[in-house]
Amino acid sequence: CQGLKMDSGGFTVDEFMRTSEPDVFAIGDICAFPSQYGGLTRCEHVDHARKSAAQAVKAAMAVKTEPYKYLPYFYSRIFEYTPEPIAFNFFGDQSGDCHVSARGDKSVGAVWLKDGKVVGALLMGSPGPSPEDAKKLSQLATETPAALDAAAAFSVVGL
Repeated sequence: CQGLKMDSGGFTVDEFMRTSEPDVFAIGDICAFPSQYGGLTRCEHVDHARKSAAQAVKAAMAVKTEPYKYLPYFYSRIFEYTPEPIAFNFFGDQSGDCHVSARGDKSVGAVWLKDGKVVGALLMGSPGPSPEDAKKLSQLATETPAALDAAAAFSVVGL
């Protein structure tokens, strides 16, 4: 891999996962790709690995496709097989200031605000966010509404 351009600890790729050598592609956690929040970013999660691999395969096979626009997404389940599992979903970017909001006895929410706008959103708790909550979190991080704190941001999408 000598001679390939690197950034942020990964191989720099374009929106089709091509490295500085056009016939070489990089995917998953080894690539630094264009971020919708500006600059290059890396993402070390299975969701990005799968989606960036699909993008690279299409590009390598000369299948016409839209440029890669990835909303970072992280999730996990802890103590999944216990009476009170803990789960979290996070969408977006972790830059900016983190604002936390209690959401009942066993859950918490947080948003990351940059220049007065939401760039990232998290819900965590037991039993954890529902699929409907995850869609609303994704919407929040995608639409980047203006907000002053977590509670105000969550109310924008009905959380």
